[in-house]
Amino acid sequence: KARLDIASAHIDCYGERAVDAFYVADHFKKAPLSASQKQAVRKQLLDVLDQAPAVPPKARLTRARASLAR
Repeated sequence: KARLDIASAHIDCYGERAVDAFYVADHFKKAPLSASQKQAVRKQLLDVLDQAPAVPPKARLTRARASLAR
């Protein structure tokens, strides 16, 4: 729809954090996006993310207690 190419993608982990970077280029020009293209893509991505259902928080785990009745 946006006629973009992902020129490269870099995904890495730093401890418990995942870090990713995507380098996007115009499909026809094979060049980096202009400021107006970046803004349009950003708006489209945020619109899609706003429509996604929220992930409910995970229930906290509790530590099991050993039985003393044995």
